[in-house]
Amino acid sequence: MDAFQGLAQFTDSQKTLTQVIGQTVPLIDAQTSDQRKIDEASLALGAYLKMVTDIVSQASGARSLRVTHQDANCTLATETWRFCIAEKSVTVNINSQNRTVWVVTLTSADGEPTGLSDYPAVQIAGYQPLFIPELSDSTAGRYAWYYQNEHGEPLTADIAQSLAARTVELPGMQILERQDAVSTVYNYP
Repeated sequence: MDAFQGLAQFTDSQKTLTQVIGQTVPLIDAQTSDQRKIDEASLALGAYLKMVTDIVSQASGARSLRVTHQDANCTLATETWRFCIAEKSVTVNINSQNRTVWVVTLTSADGEPTGLSDYPAVQIAGYQPLFIPELSDSTAGRYAWYYQNEHGEPLTADIAQSLAARTVELPGMQILERQDAVSTVYNYP
């Protein structure tokens, strides 16, 4: 299971629920005899507890959200992280053979990003990205990848140029911390 559905529901209804709890619960004390007031407060608290319990339950699976101590280095160094992507055919050495393959290079304008668990990559549907150390410089924020399909065949220009779907992957980025992330696309000549 995955806790994102529960978190989304909680985030969406938290303001209204907090307001209802604030209007109903303070009216209840040891001398309250109005059953309607008690039921309204109970309903509001019950809804809140149900959502929190669902999130905890959903997050308890082995492959799900974990709340852990966050290291001080787990954030991007700046509020924005600017990068550009270049794609072209390049001859690279693959298994001791020079092969002309489609290479995608992601270059950061802000230097090496911090707070990621691995190098940023551009994913192309149906292909596995393979890092090219010779064309990359992580300290400068430059990452080059070539791609292979499930049969181990490298992606070439004649196929790559017809594949539109590209996804930038930032492994390990704290997405809950960066909910305000906004992406912008520029077309460089």
